[in-house]
Amino acid sequence: MKIISNKHYLLIAFFAGTVCMIAQPPAPIPVIPPPGLPIDEGLIALLIGGILFGTYTIYNFNKKRKPLN
Repeated sequence: MKIISNKHYLLIAFFAGTVCMIAQPPAPIPVIPPPGLPIDEGLIALLIGGILFGTYTIYNFNKKRKPLN
């Protein structure tokens, strides 16, 4: 009997949570930012620099590592 009542409580809590989420007003429409924000400038250069730095680091690590033979 105790297990059945726990299932009912969980079911009621689930439905109460979904009703509370559905009853909220819709979120405001997001504002579209103007093109060319300063945070977006130089992103390609940063990506290329990261790839070059990673390649350089891997190359130096492999060069300094002793061979297995």
